[in-house]
Amino acid sequence: MDATDPIYRFTEAVTSELKDDAELRLDVSAEVRSHIEEAAAALRAEGKGEAESLELALKAFGSPAEVAGALGAANRRRMRLRALARLAARAVLVPAALVVALVVCRRHVRLVGEAGAWLSLGSSGVGSPSGGGSRGLAEETRFLLHGDESRPTQAGRQRAIWQAHPENKVYFGNYVTHLVQEYSAESEGGPSLEMMEEELGQGEGLDPENGRYPLLLASLWAERACTLEEREAEEGNGEPQAAFAVKDRALLGRAMAKVLEGAEKPYLRTYSKEMLCERLRALPPARRLEDQIGRVAWAAGTLLPDCARHRHLAKLIPHCAALLASEGKAAEAEALLGAWEPLGVKMGEDAFTLVEILVAGAVIQAGSEASATELEKLGRGERAAAMRARAKQLAAPLEAWKAGRKTFDHDQERRLIQEAGVLDGMLVPAIGADTLKEIDLDRGRTLEQTVVEDLGVTVCVLMLLAVALGGLVAALRWRWARGVPAAPLLVLPGWRTSVRILALGTIVPLGVFYVYTRWSGLAGREYSLGFLGHRFGLELCLLATTIVGLTVAMTTSAVRRRCDELGLEVPPRSRWAPPLWGALAVLWVLCLVQRGQIPLGHNLGAMAYLWVGGMLVVLLPVMVVARWLTGRREHGLYLGTIARSVIPALAAAAILVGGLAHPYLGEAEARLVAQETTLSGRDDLVGFTRVEALLVDRLKRQLAEAAAQPPSTP
Repeated sequence: MDATDPIYRFTEAVTSELKDDAELRLDVSAEVRSHIEEAAAALRAEGKGEAESLELALKAFGSPAEVAGALGAANRRRMRLRALARLAARAVLVPAALVVALVVCRRHVRLVGEAGAWLSLGSSGVGSPSGGGSRGLAEETRFLLHGDESRPTQAGRQRAIWQAHPENKVYFGNYVTHLVQEYSAESEGGPSLEMMEEELGQGEGLDPENGRYPLLLASLWAERACTLEEREAEEGNGEPQAAFAVKDRALLGRAMAKVLEGAEKPYLRTYSKEMLCERLRALPPARRLEDQIGRVAWAAGTLLPDCARHRHLAKLIPHCAALLASEGKAAEAEALLGAWEPLGVKMGEDAFTLVEILVAGAVIQAGSEASATELEKLGRGERAAAMRARAKQLAAPLEAWKAGRKTFDHDQERRLIQEAGVLDGMLVPAIGADTLKEIDLDRGRTLEQTVVEDLGVTVCVLMLLAVALGGLVAALRWRWARGVPAAPLLVLPGWRTSVRILALGTIVPLGVFYVYTRWSGLAGREYSLGFLGHRFGLELCLLATTIVGLTVAMTTSAVRRRCDELGLEVPPRSRWAPPLWGALAVLWVLCLVQRGQIPLGHNLGAMAYLWVGGMLVVLLPVMVVARWLTGRREHGLYLGTIARSVIPALAAAAILVGGLAHPYLGEAEARLVAQETTLSGRDDLVGFTRVEALLVDRLKRQLAEAAAQPPSTP
């Protein structure tokens, strides 16, 4: 703008009272200039000279001071409203968008924290949610979850729970579980054998019908009294070898007496499941996947030290019986050789994890075979045959399950993996596809997809705010740049235009995506993330890119028209926009047609999909901001105005995306999590996962039915 131009000097004077609203001042200046130029043109048409026409036109307009006062009075209310609108855009929209971003990001930070806690189990000896999962809980609840945290050992912390309720068998059983975990015959820092004897004696007094405490005591005494080392089979001999050596015969005799005592008890209870259920009930109701992961962490961290000790006892029994037989105590040896059955059956009755069921099966199979072999040496071949028949009868459910895993249709197994959630699918090789057929795979799969969609919402919100931050940088760059005639303006499109931008740029893409994923049947939601996760990821990146691109493009178009009206120098339109929209369209079509295996192989193709999606999320903000930052100096006022004016639109879009999609997905996730019952604290069905819980429940019932049947005839 030329400061020597009489019209410029006049418009600057008459609009001086509008200086607080730069956009309005430019608008009024352009209108005044237009009137003056029209009047001067009319005078020139009457034959007046150029200078005389301009002078007369300016005089006819009136005194600059009077015109300035009139314009100020006429626009005062309008200026106040516009000032309020700009204040709302700066002080309300942008902070609200930041709050929305913090809310949507916070849950994913917690989700990562819970997943990390799950993966790093074992350092504390107790499965637990991450530290954040215990914050805000009542002191009584924290005590039940962690015990007395001032005590140095985990067993000591758990003992405090029992001491607060000295008649509670569950709490005492939980304490003993940790005490046994910390005990070692060779350890100097752990509990001593004398302490173990005293504590297990308390258990026998508190729970006299429970075979656990005499069996644990037998295990500790046997560990001191003898050694049993298994060796690989010698060449030419397919049977594994074992070296059995007695160190304290008297103590070993006491240990075997305790084995018989424990085997005769009505039941064997560790109370691990009951303690887990109490802790799960104490936790707040699960609403998000991270809550469920915290519960999985508790279940996964459940200690099962009795399993190893009971299995070792089952291996020792035949050797001890052989020792008794060599001492001429055949009747005692024969009685001891029958201990494997009550031990294995009662272990199965108490089991709630697959590990416990497998160990119970191993006790039944290995213990019975070794005991039958010793019976044959004693000349009791008929009883040995009956023992093998009984063991086969008891082991039949577990053997049938193992056989089913090997003979299952691999094509059907592959389809189940494709349809199951990631966790359920990972369990197929270990648990078998038969169990997966019994459960609703949609729930776990849909839950994982919902969480990933919520992650996509977070990416979209962060992408919008990243472009808004770039707009701020560009506006400051042109505000401080030399040669730019004025500071960038904050141009707010009219309310109708703003509604259209938000509707077409944000609400319509979200609505179309909702219809596409929930109703169209084209989105491949019947497949798991493990199979089509690359496609889901690309779709979410495309959705975020589409929302950001439409919001920026429509806002830029509206502000560009306004800058034209204000007389700002406007550069040519960008040439990269059409190719970008074409590329987005091609990628959307690619997602629609890709429903199975990917060209280039699954792993390489999936990486390509995710790489393209990630590049879109990064490149679009970079390209947009680079366009604003690197224009020519004469276009600096326009570029700074565009960059500054897009910020409120991006903030409003971020609020809409986070405010609409995040709560909806959160409620859907809470509904799906609430339907999960295996980690809700129920006593009848609890386990590491619902698949394992169902399998263990079925195997336990079948084992109980087999144990209740009369022994089969060999």
